[in-house]
Amino acid sequence: MSKNSNYLVGYRAERKAKQILENEEYYVIRAAGSHGMFDLAAFSKKNVRLIQLKVIPHGEKRVFQREREKIKKASFCPNVKKELWVYEKRLGWHHYYC
Repeated sequence: MSKNSNYLVGYRAERKAKQILENEEYYVIRAAGSHGMFDLAAFSKKNVRLIQLKVIPHGEKRVFQREREKIKKASFCPNVKKELWVYEKRLGWHHYYC
């Protein structure tokens, strides 16, 4: 898969995740091209959610242990929730709370 098509796959997943969060009444900021720890920041009146997104092929049950450990180590104030969302093609989202 080319670099451009990988980008498009990730971009589409980010848009889907953003829409899910906005439907839950979050204000969402996408960190496009930042290469930072989190792809989305979602804000509500009660909390903040920082989300790293990954896309995997259908049937591939990879665990992003290294990503989860890195996210767990990041320190934020108590109302900030750190999450890893993995989109498995054809099955949908798997959510990991760090």
